[in-house]
Amino acid sequence: MAALLQRSRQALDMQNLSSAWNRKKNLGVALEFAIVQGL
Repeated sequence: MAALLQRSRQALDMQNLSSAWNRKKNLGVALEFAIVQGL
């Protein structure tokens, strides 16, 4: 039971990491687009 909880917690951590990375990536794309529009 404890191992299952540990595994699901790790999976949640991975999801949080990837969603945070995706947000950062999307922010970078938006920033690049704004810079290109400004030039």
